[in-house]
Amino acid sequence: MGDVNAIDTSELNREVGTVLKTPYHLTETDRHLPPEFAKICFDLKVQKYTVILVKFHEVIANYEACIIQAATKTGGIGFVYKGKYENLLEGLQDRPKDLKMDVVEGYDELATFCQAVMVGWRLWPDYWVGLQKIVDYLANDVLVEDVKRMERPFVLILKEIALHEMWPTDPVLGAGIASQAKKIVFRYKSTSPEVTTLLHVKTMLTVWSAGVTPKGDHVGKRICDGVGCLEVEGKTVTFPHCVKCKVEVYHSKRCQKKAWQAGHKKECNPPG
Repeated sequence: MGDVNAIDTSELNREVGTVLKTPYHLTETDRHLPPEFAKICFDLKVQKYTVILVKFHEVIANYEACIIQAATKTGGIGFVYKGKYENLLEGLQDRPKDLKMDVVEGYDELATFCQAVMVGWRLWPDYWVGLQKIVDYLANDVLVEDVKRMERPFVLILKEIALHEMWPTDPVLGAGIASQAKKIVFRYKSTSPEVTTLLHVKTMLTVWSAGVTPKGDHVGKRICDGVGCLEVEGKTVTFPHCVKCKVEVYHSKRCQKKAWQAGHKKECNPPG
């Protein structure tokens, strides 16, 4: 008789497809649906996503050009443009889940999602639904192999979001975005294999408003506050705090020195 407590790892070893080449089992999104209908639903979703992907690249240069303008003028480039950009991000995050990022219609999917977050954050560094949805997608629905392909400058932007504390629009939901950005950084740095079935802890609006934090390796752990550093705490490793303020943490003396010279010296105050 087999061990009834044994974990079935067969699902973790199955073929993983892309939006262009999808194994049959990935189209079985609902066991109650006929396979052919599930395939039709999947294809329609891919078609809709592809249209948004192409449209995003048709207009993204205009938004990138506005980043400097947003840095010099109050209010970024206005709510009208923000609404249009938000629609694009919501369309991108409608991409089917757990599929390898590939090249679709000549566009690198992973680079596109990273660009979407970077531009959105530079223009509107606060809570908004479109930003939440696409960060959620990167945190929950992208394979770790793709997360590890993210370029370091983008991961540093995620660190910036993760450490951000001022969320005027919605402090609670803003903290949710920060937590998800932190989760991506931890996935990027992780050396342990992920269990797919335990990865997807969604950040529903009702969850955040209730103050419930999704469980994960990143919860309760810190990213080094050193300038340009992406080291993270582990299960048994914690970073020492700044001796004076007791707030910032650094994984090395070198990081602490760089942070002190970069401006922490002016901000560091004893607690109380």
